[in-house]
Amino acid sequence: MQISHNAVLIGLVSLTLFTGPAHAASNTAKNRCADAVQILHSPTMVYKTKDIDPTQVNAAIAHWNQVSDNWRRANEQMKQVPKGELVKGDPDLHDCFTAMADYQDYVKLLKKKLEAAQAEGTTLGPFLAAVQPYTASFEILAGVHFEPDANVLANHDVAQVKQRIADLAAVEKICAEKAPDAGNVAPSTDIPHTPGEAKGYGVHLPDRFGHKADNWCWVAKNRNALLATAVGNRPVDAEGYGNFAIALDEFQKHYAPDHPDVEAWLSVVIVNPVDFLDKTDKAQAKWSKDLGLPPPTVKKSASLKAQIATMQQKVDEVAPQVEKPSGKEHAAALEAGAAKTLKGIYPGAKVVMSFMDAGGWTLIKTRAGLPKERFRSGQIVFSVPGSKWCQQRAFSDTEAWTGGDSFAPSAGVNVLGATRFLACK
Repeated sequence: MQISHNAVLIGLVSLTLFTGPAHAASNTAKNRCADAVQILHSPTMVYKTKDIDPTQVNAAIAHWNQVSDNWRRANEQMKQVPKGELVKGDPDLHDCFTAMADYQDYVKLLKKKLEAAQAEGTTLGPFLAAVQPYTASFEILAGVHFEPDANVLANHDVAQVKQRIADLAAVEKICAEKAPDAGNVAPSTDIPHTPGEAKGYGVHLPDRFGHKADNWCWVAKNRNALLATAVGNRPVDAEGYGNFAIALDEFQKHYAPDHPDVEAWLSVVIVNPVDFLDKTDKAQAKWSKDLGLPPPTVKKSASLKAQIATMQQKVDEVAPQVEKPSGKEHAAALEAGAAKTLKGIYPGAKVVMSFMDAGGWTLIKTRAGLPKERFRSGQIVFSVPGSKWCQQRAFSDTEAWTGGDSFAPSAGVNVLGATRFLACK
């Protein structure tokens, strides 16, 4: 049968340590002291350096009961020592007296912490029940407090973000009603947490972070500032360009002399990023405007410029090592078609060289063995204004079979997307 918290409190703090005349401690004193110390080693003083979670009071009371029982048993061991055989200054008994003193201090500290947790729990329980429906929104913006660079709004559209803010506005009202003094101090970012993906929000929050009204209310009251940071971290799509965050990651992992291909749109950004950066800033500003936030104080282009500069440096390192292509096969009409298509992509492009990959067409047949279409491919090397490096792209042409030995000309030669930077000479 467990001893209740209130029943043992007076008895525990009233017990004191034993001392005796200044002569050597007997073996009995040493043995009983050793037994007492062994009893006090379990359970550990788990609440010595941390507060009791108000939502976990029952576990703390169970711990208190065990601590109480150990203190009682340790004192029974000490009482078995004949009077006069305990010498507090005896070095053989130092660990005994230290352990008893530390444990008695812990008992007093535990009492205060348990009473504080019980008092807080009477109001915290109803508060946590009221804010529970808004947990996801709370955790998302709390995440950017701990990791200011985290993309906690990944896959969110404007309507979803507005709902997050509405949720936290509701939390602020609950704070005003149920915890009016909470949320005035920012949560310490020194609390252990794990960066990285968690629940899709980007950050693992500290253990039981959501069990404190102070944390909830601070996040709710500071939601707009946290949102502004979160919006600044969210990648935005620049019209006509791909996903820069993914492309940059792939570039950093794989771009090398033996893997020199980059996506065509990314090659445009590397050569002349002005249009890309401008569209990115406009997309970011539109997001802020749609959310009712002031214009971003830090434009997305600020960080992108540095990333693009890093890519440009890498191209300068790799391009000279890329082998220049060569080929003896030609098809004047197809190569001219490739040059025409290329001019539509890069109006200022100048063709340096082109050739075909093979000397003839490759025939594609159906499962029944009938002709379906034929294609030829080739390579085109060109320069564009503003770049010290040439670029190489593949081109292809496909003609559909029309019967007999006839094939219908295509609408135009297709210039493929993968691009290589290389020396022009």
